[in-house]
Amino acid sequence: MKKSIIWIGVIALMLGVAITSVVYTERPQFCPTCHEMTPYYDAWAQGTHAETSCMDCHVESGVVNHLLHKFVALGEVWSHFTTTPSYPAYTADVPDHRCVACHETVADPSPPLPGFLHAEHAKAGECQLCHQNAGHAITFGALADAGILSSAYKDRPADAVTGQPKLVDQKPGVVAGHTDVICGQCHDMVSVGCEYCHEKPAKHVATKLPCAQCHKPKDTFKGAKFPHTGVLKCADCHQPPANHYVGAKCEGCHKVSVPFKKTVFRHVGNTGEHSYKSFPCVDCHPKGYGSAGCVKCHKGGAPQDD
Repeated sequence: MKKSIIWIGVIALMLGVAITSVVYTERPQFCPTCHEMTPYYDAWAQGTHAETSCMDCHVESGVVNHLLHKFVALGEVWSHFTTTPSYPAYTADVPDHRCVACHETVADPSPPLPGFLHAEHAKAGECQLCHQNAGHAITFGALADAGILSSAYKDRPADAVTGQPKLVDQKPGVVAGHTDVICGQCHDMVSVGCEYCHEKPAKHVATKLPCAQCHKPKDTFKGAKFPHTGVLKCADCHQPPANHYVGAKCEGCHKVSVPFKKTVFRHVGNTGEHSYKSFPCVDCHPKGYGSAGCVKCHKGGAPQDD
């Protein structure tokens, strides 16, 4: 009888330890016990899924599935002590039914993309195809600080999020610098254009040029400013008024410091009766405003007298 009580006590103690261990190891706070998980834990704690347990996304529901996952976790512990893990690894699989458990419906159109219909895009593949950063918006800098950044990604910007570079690397045509854009795996973003995600401001100059001709992908869209770099021709963005002289380059008379609509041409110098009001400009400026010629009227060159 005494032995039976002892064995019952031992079994109860073992069950208690086992249950406590299972419960404790499934808490998000246990994950950063392994230092390589610290960036992921920090990103989760600061993200929109901070109220969602790691197990809800990474393990199938049910007691049996959670117990079976412990063997997977033991393998991770083995790797922690016997290898040198590096990230990003892109190995976590999150099936749709785990997402739908919380996100059964999604509003359409889905902000911040104008006209973007989530219902239509959801038919193209699993949630994870577009939402790879859900739960962990981790930067390359955070992985580097933790000493676990894979050498294959050493050249990535420290503030770039790690969820998308695999897709960007694999899909030609994705706009350079947009490492957070995952549309490129289904769409050729060069042919689609920036307007797929961005709307031009109301006062934007009318032009058919591609956005990338003036704007750099590394610039933020709302803070983008166009500098007159001289790479483009003025006519690419500006239409000259009617009867405008076309025999010279715009920059010969116009300066970028003066707004296009406020430009006024004032004839430089004392032209007297040799005025643009008396003769067509091209009579005196056959090769453009940068030079003047008198030979059309004065065969021997400019007159020497008054």
